[in-house]
Amino acid sequence: MFISLDYNREEMDEIFLVLHQLGLSSNYLGFYQMSWAVWRAMKEPERLLMVTKAVYPDVARQFRASWESVERNLRTAVRIIWDAQTPLLREILGEGRWERPSTARFLAILTDYMKNRINSGQKLRGDDDILPGDVEPIKS
Repeated sequence: MFISLDYNREEMDEIFLVLHQLGLSSNYLGFYQMSWAVWRAMKEPERLLMVTKAVYPDVARQFRASWESVERNLRTAVRIIWDAQTPLLREILGEGRWERPSTARFLAILTDYMKNRINSGQKLRGDDDILPGDVEPIKS
């Protein structure tokens, strides 16, 4: 799905797992676009200051799409995550934040969460977790 192989697979797997736990499945293009946007923002946080000028065009180049479709896909991803109302979402947003954040705000919140999670060394992924791109072992 990714055009570039210039990313850290372990970090991307952690982002994939969190998005799955937030209720976003990998059959949405927004799943991969959100993953890439979060990963890039983890590396260059200043991108989050100008989402429409720095994040959307970068994701669009990565996925050979228009920035408008990226904006729509990320907005849809945030809506799906919000509608799922998982315990992890409540943990990430904290108490008292119960109105849906904008796409830019959600990207910033999720990026902070992922940076803290990865930098703390606490991995969410277990040995039995299957993520996009993994091959599930055949059970006999």
